[in-house]
Amino acid sequence: MSELVISLFIVAVILIAILYIISIWIYKRAPSNMGFIRTGFLGTKGVSGQGAFVLPVFHEISWVSLRDDQVCG
Repeated sequence: MSELVISLFIVAVILIAILYIISIWIYKRAPSNMGFIRTGFLGTKGVSGQGAFVLPVFHEISWVSLRDDQVCG
């Protein structure tokens, strides 16, 4: 009985680790001075200062600078 519990615990830890690695891989976060436009599956989404799930096979990202490059003078 204890072997079953230990086996289930190890399997659960491995599954949680795999899900965590996958979530890190598909979640993209935009820094405060950048944004990105996610296109593809389920339409287009603009993201700035936050994050979004990006599936590499179904989505494409276009990065956009949000800096204000005006020349004063």
